Amino acid sequence: MSEENFERPDQSIMDEAKALLKAAEYCADYHLCKKMRERALMLLAPFVERKVPEALYLNLFRPYDPSKYSDEELDRLFLSLLREAAEAGSIEAKFRLACELDENKTREEASALFKEAAEAGHAYAMWCHGLNLYGGTGLVQDKEKGIDFIRKSAELKFEGAIRFIAEAYAKGVYGFSKDEVESTKWWKKLADKDLISINGY
Repeated sequence: MSEENFERPDQSIMDEAKALLKAAEYCADYHLCKKMRERALMLLAPFVERKVPEALYLNLFRPYDPSKYSDEELDRLFLSLLREAAEAGSIEAKFRLACELDENKTREEASALFKEAAEAGHAYAMWCHGLNLYGGTGLVQDKEKGIDFIRKSAELKFEGAIRFIAEAYAKGVYGFSKDEVESTKWWKKLADKDLISINGY
């Protein structure tokens, strides 16, 4: 690790790398964007070498030389690295891998990964796991437990779950009593500044 980072707490360095990668997504200046990514990857390098789960996940977003890989090869590489990060214990990687597998029809493995991420407190995963439980998708159906996870997701301010709860109260479905007051209360939560958007992942 460089002298610059010698006595900094690991999480502080990881947080800086994460912030740089996030900022690079919205940077209009190509050269500045490149510098931010390079610094982030430099900060992450020792953690990637040590197989730190969050670092393995963040390292997925490094730039790849398109001249060296076909689109198919890049997809395989990304999935392989994503699986490595998930198996190392990254909750975000487990969620992302579940999404990839869910699209590829490997539902049971996807459902198991959504469950792991949900039980670790990932709001979007709670929503997905709740829906899977309610519908019996990739696991044994348990409607009551499914609604519990959806409600927990809504309480963590995940947009999709809030809409579900609001509509359930409005229509009196999914085991909810029809209640316009409760429905309105949940609809209003969609205006919260710290709402977790479906598109925010």
